[in-house]
Amino acid sequence: CEECKVLFQRAARAYEVLSDPMKRRIYDNEQKMMEKSIQSNTVAITTANYKEEVLTGGDIWVIQVYTDWSDRCQALSPIWEEFCRRTQDTGLKCGRVNLGRDRSLGSRLMGSKDSAPSVTVWSGKKELRRVKWEFADVSVEGLIKWAAQAISERYSVRTISTPSELKRFLSKDDRSRALFVGRANSKDQMAFVLAAGKAGVPLIATTSKLSVGRDAAPSVKPPSVLVFRGDYLSNQDAGL
Repeated sequence: CEECKVLFQRAARAYEVLSDPMKRRIYDNEQKMMEKSIQSNTVAITTANYKEEVLTGGDIWVIQVYTDWSDRCQALSPIWEEFCRRTQDTGLKCGRVNLGRDRSLGSRLMGSKDSAPSVTVWSGKKELRRVKWEFADVSVEGLIKWAAQAISERYSVRTISTPSELKRFLSKDDRSRALFVGRANSKDQMAFVLAAGKAGVPLIATTSKLSVGRDAAPSVKPPSVLVFRGDYLSNQDAGL
């Protein structure tokens, strides 16, 4: 019967592997790699989709280069997954490159001085910020702060701490400008900067000082976004 033929062929291949010491070692190593495979809900970045997803998509990406057999990569996995889950509604994209399966792309993104896990923020081909593990706060909140700082640098966001800085921000000309009032380097700030940057807002600023926010709009409650034309408040979006 046809089914018997298939079963016999499988048994013959298995015997061939088990009876050859080299093939058996290769098989055992592959099985160990499969058992240690790091699962993820984030996008798998490969040579095949890198251009479409990262280079021409117009998004900001946090990309992790990893290997399944690295203990450091295994340890980072739950932190990475929670970071990406927490930031998925901000407009930030998360993806991973498996160095063992796509060495060319993984090595290029990782760079010559880095090692797995390598975590970097990218805007197209431009590297915005790379985790320096010896100095990094390797926690979900630490990665959110790190990514928010990188995104603010990408869009030349100003940090406003005093009423005089606010006045200078608002009084230059009649261009549109947006001010985020809320916790510094937070998920809310990240979402605001990404949205304002993609919308092409010419001047973007943030303040964590409620007193400064209330100088701009007395009724403001953080987190909020204030949109101005010159020094005229044209829109207030509260409760982000």
